[in-house]
Amino acid sequence: MNEQKEKTSTQTDKTQVGKQAEAPKKTTAYYSKAQPQQVHCRRCQTLMENGTCPSCGFKMYVPMSDEKSKKIKTITTAIGFVVFIIIFLVIQFGKS
Repeated sequence: MNEQKEKTSTQTDKTQVGKQAEAPKKTTAYYSKAQPQQVHCRRCQTLMENGTCPSCGFKMYVPMSDEKSKKIKTITTAIGFVVFIIIFLVIQFGKS
């Protein structure tokens, strides 16, 4: 009976070692969302809300979310592409 337990424990150890070697899968939903943090004001030590202290008004830098930065990049890329097409057409029709 003890031999069976030892065999099963070594088998589970081997399977656990194999599982530990695997890299954890990254999902975009987990890594793209910022984790909420409690930040205190540097001046008055009050708990801050959205980067602004409710008591003294001190503002702290709050980085942009990934969704917002992707949206801005998409819009600026589209505008740049449209401007390029317009300039290209003006130059082509200006030559003739």
